[in-house]
Amino acid sequence: MKKNQQQEEPLFVGVRGPLEIRRNLLEASRGVVESLKRYETLKVTREKKMVAVTNLKKDIKDISKLVFKLRASLPTVTVKSPPIAKEKAITVVKKEPVVKKFVKKVAPVVKKPKTELDKLEDELSDIESKLNSIS
Repeated sequence: MKKNQQQEEPLFVGVRGPLEIRRNLLEASRGVVESLKRYETLKVTREKKMVAVTNLKKDIKDISKLVFKLRASLPTVTVKSPPIAKEKAITVVKKEPVVKKFVKKVAPVVKKPKTELDKLEDELSDIESKLNSIS
């Protein structure tokens, strides 16, 4: 009977840092719930895909039937290819290769007006150079 009495009596254990443990458990629970949510959306997406694939297969089958009917209703026509013209002898005249000299034209540099930011950067670089010369 001692075994039954020991099993029925509650056992209390001290927990160090209960707030931290609770926070960790809640974060883990949140991760599990988010995973379940993603799984449910995945299931819905898979179901939509299956419906789309079955509709596509049905449409392809209908189209192939219609193409077969169209080909059956068209008259058969034989196409004669035009006769191939005899090739004429072509004389090849070799010319001296022409060497062209390319001169690179430089476009004139157009100075853009300085913006406020450019002016400030120039002033900053001047100040830094003065500081370096003092040191």
